[in-house]
Amino acid sequence: MKNRTISVNHQLIYKNFGDGCKFHVSEPKTDAGKRTIPMAETVHRAFVELRKQNLILGRRSDAEVDGYSNFVFVSGNGQPFAINAVNSFLLNMEKAYNKVHSEEAIPHLSAHILRHTGCTLLASAGMDIKALQNVMGHSDASITMNVYNHSSFERTEKEVQRIDNVINF
Repeated sequence: MKNRTISVNHQLIYKNFGDGCKFHVSEPKTDAGKRTIPMAETVHRAFVELRKQNLILGRRSDAEVDGYSNFVFVSGNGQPFAINAVNSFLLNMEKAYNKVHSEEAIPHLSAHILRHTGCTLLASAGMDIKALQNVMGHSDASITMNVYNHSSFERTEKEVQRIDNVINF
């Protein structure tokens, strides 16, 4: 938080390695997955606000997993959130929204789909591809561009209009 960076050097997994289902710390899947990312001011403010909310709600992170503690995203009992809990929350949110707004339903949501969405939004905003590759933790920019960065008619239309303004004398 002091340095306003996010260091991705391990991941939290919830799995049974013969010791019952519990949290474990493991390395990222690839060397490119290990990275330090500058923290945007909005992210910093969100983390500070989340800490305040946890304090107000009495959520203390007393959990320790393989020597790691002081988790930011914790449940009511102070345990870190497992990815299936996040995906369950997103699914419930999606279902509740779609029940009320059936005519403009949102598609399926998951943490991984939000990763695609984040990449697409950063690319649409014009983020340098090599910087985006680093943020995503990909070893090759083609993965970032061909798998995670999605286009749409609206995005293409906006770019065509932008280029038309540049080359139209």
